[in-house]
Formats: sequence, C-alpha cells, structure tokens
Amino acid sequence: MNAHRLVIIAAALTMVVTAALASALAVFIGQALPRAVRHDLSVAGGTALVISGKADASQAAQYTSTLPGQIRTALGGTPFSFYHAYRSDPLGFVPGSRPTQPASAGNLPIAEAASLDGITAQAVLISGRWPGGPAAGPLNGAIPAALPAAAAALLHVADGDMLRLKDRVSGQYVRLVPADE
Repeated sequence: MNAHRLVIIAAALTMVVTAALASALAVFIGQALPRAVRHDLSVAGGTALVISGKADASQAAQYTSTLPGQIRTALGGTPFSFYHAYRSDPLGFVPGSRPTQPASAGNLPIAEAASLDGITAQAVLISGRWPGGPAAGPLNGAIPAALPAAAAALLHVADGDMLRLKDRVSGQYVRLVPADE
C-alpha cells in the first residue's frame, strides 16, 4: 500500500509543478513579451506602422485626430511620430496628352498622386516651388504638383508642363502641372 501512496504523491507533485510552470509561462507571455516588443520598437528608429483605407474629408479629419491617441495607448508609452498622407486613386496617363509617348504601345503607365505631411522637411526641391492648392486663372483648376526628379526625367516633364491623367476608378480627368517659380 505504501508503494501506491508514493505513486499518488509523485503524480500530485507532478501536477503541481506542471501547473506552476504553466502559470509562470502565462505570466511571462503576458508581461515580458509586450515589454520586449515595446523596447524593440523604442530603439528601432526605422520601424513604420502603416494604416491605410478609403476616407472622405470628414472621415480623414476624424481619423487624424483620434488615431495618434489610440496608437499611443496601444504602444504603451513607446515614443512615436505620426505622419499622414492623402493618396489619389490610380491615375492613367492619357495617350498623346503628355510630353512623351508610353514606353510600349501595349502598356499604359499609371501614377498615383499624394499629399504627404511634412514632405518639405524630408525632400530637397531641385527646381520650381512647392505646390499649393488647385491653380486659378489660366491653369483653371489644374493641380500643382512636385515630381521626383527621376519621374520628371522619365516623362520628359519640365516646370509648367501640363499632365493630363484619367482617374482609373471614377473615369474623371485630372490635370497636374509641376509648380514653376
């Protein structure tokens, strides 16, 4: 009978040790791993969190005001910077309306316009000026744009050249003009 008691006591101790190990792992997962992730995020300067979606102007304003607080809460005090950008639908170049022809007859190049928060602090302007709102007067609603130098060279576009594009979703025409001085 004593042998059976030893087996029962050994089984009970095994269960107690297993429960203690499971509890320790649960505490570790619940506390240590989030702290490690926060630490890694705080020392990793090049890490980016991208949130994207469709929004109209009122929704965009609401998201811009609420998202930083929600991200701050989710990151638990990890320092971060919040930048936002507005992007257009895909824009197709209208054949014959730009300074160059498409690279091949079967391909229609597509562009995407964006308004980037803080771009003037992150990029160097080579020529012209930073664009403002839609142009009035002789440009009649054309949207001033800044093109990357590589894109301008590829398209053979100079300051003041008009780019006529077609929204691939709505079908409406859009005119962009690189902002000149």
